[in-house]
Amino acid sequence: MPVLTSRINPFPGLRPFSRNEGRFYVGRELDLQQVVPRIRALPLTVMFARSGMGKSSFLACRVIPDVEETSCILCVDEWNVDAPHELVAESVGTLIGYSDELGKKVEKPVLVLDQFEDVFKSATDRHNLWDYLASVVNVSAPLVHILISMREEWLGAWVEAEEYLPAAFESMVRLKPLTEADSKRAITEPPRVEGRVTVAADVTEEIVKDLRRGSVYGVTDPYVDLGRLQLVCRRLWEIAADETTLERRTIGVELYNKKGRSDGIVQETVVSALGRVDGAESVFSSGDRVFWFGMVRHMVAARGVKAIVTAETLAKEMRIGDLGFAGRAIVRACLSAADEEYLEHVPERREPPSEALVGQVQGVLEKGVECGFLKRHTRRVGTGKREVFELIHDSLGEILREASIDFEIWLRRQYSGALLIRAVILCASPVLVLYAMVYDNQEHVDLLVASVLLACLCVAVAAVMVSVAKTAWETVKFRIVRRCARGIFGFRARPRRNLRSRRWPPFKTY
Repeated sequence: MPVLTSRINPFPGLRPFSRNEGRFYVGRELDLQQVVPRIRALPLTVMFARSGMGKSSFLACRVIPDVEETSCILCVDEWNVDAPHELVAESVGTLIGYSDELGKKVEKPVLVLDQFEDVFKSATDRHNLWDYLASVVNVSAPLVHILISMREEWLGAWVEAEEYLPAAFESMVRLKPLTEADSKRAITEPPRVEGRVTVAADVTEEIVKDLRRGSVYGVTDPYVDLGRLQLVCRRLWEIAADETTLERRTIGVELYNKKGRSDGIVQETVVSALGRVDGAESVFSSGDRVFWFGMVRHMVAARGVKAIVTAETLAKEMRIGDLGFAGRAIVRACLSAADEEYLEHVPERREPPSEALVGQVQGVLEKGVECGFLKRHTRRVGTGKREVFELIHDSLGEILREASIDFEIWLRRQYSGALLIRAVILCASPVLVLYAMVYDNQEHVDLLVASVLLACLCVAVAAVMVSVAKTAWETVKFRIVRRCARGIFGFRARPRRNLRSRRWPPFKTY
């Protein structure tokens, strides 16, 4: 039996496919036949798709290799500048110079502007960008053809370009979700190409069924979440590749069910990065985990839309309630009392955060980059530079929110269990001492058992009484608050400067 020495995971996970991973990329053959002819024929092409459909992977593994056979091509995918028109102008100049230097390409050079929605996220003046694109596109013989790739939810912002580019909405092509057949091929083909692991036919049906998502309002057919698909398949491949015998290197339904199916595998992947991995300490400490889950909600602008954040903006927006059950305890251990008081106030009434709080958030963000959850950019701000962070994939926001809920539930259960054990030990200790003194007396043994049972009963009764008292108090309190909010109780202001006392007008009762 030949020994396999190479080990390359054919599933990249949440990050896009790179150029050298093109042999593992599956599907989009029909989309390639639609996009490339448009690029050849039109000076401007706008390709859009909903979040998580793999636009960057499609460009890197399909479009760019196909176009560069007959054209010089350059891709811009980071917009970490204050003047995007300067970046585009510089890229066009570089592309034209490179094309003239080679002189053997038969088609016009192509400039790809990927992640173009990031242009709309920054508060910069875009008139110069539209002016420059118009000077390149609105000519009879353009020197460069441009392909713009952006997310579907940002098409409303693209209206800005219509005044400068008359064909702004005439050269669009939509990248549709993968078909069910292509989704199954995306599970089975990469391991076959790599050669180490095989995939059973029955498990592809189960994975696709679990990862199928309904479309908004049911307008279109359901689609498969490609981000989760790559994450699930990557983990299953790692487990199967670790087997020592070739017969056991198979991804089947049994392995899929054993690892908790798609939801269990996704949760395990996140927990392994945030918790202990193979007995070794995680990158994240206990305090880092609490801060990380408190920061997650601020890293997503809307569902499926990741936000660009900095350590300063997160420190300004976070509140101590975002940190959950353990927030106050972690803040007191890591920061000062002034920072705790700062996090208790609403963001609108705050001064700039302290350096200690910003440093704590910055450290957690850097660990998020190290674990592969975030990507870091350097953006120019005036004459200086500033580090900004964003999630590596749009679907990661939903995954991390689910993990934060699970972490909060687990933490409360751990606390309740530890508290109960300590209460039982405290109540049983005197009885155990008594038994140790007279252990040879059967009557005292019976007394010991009865005392332990009585102590447990007292703890349970006390817990029930506290819960009943809390419920009764909230019932009375909330009833009073609701009546006050409706304006049923009159409020008479104190007379001041001979002004007549007046009663608050009652609000309408709904």
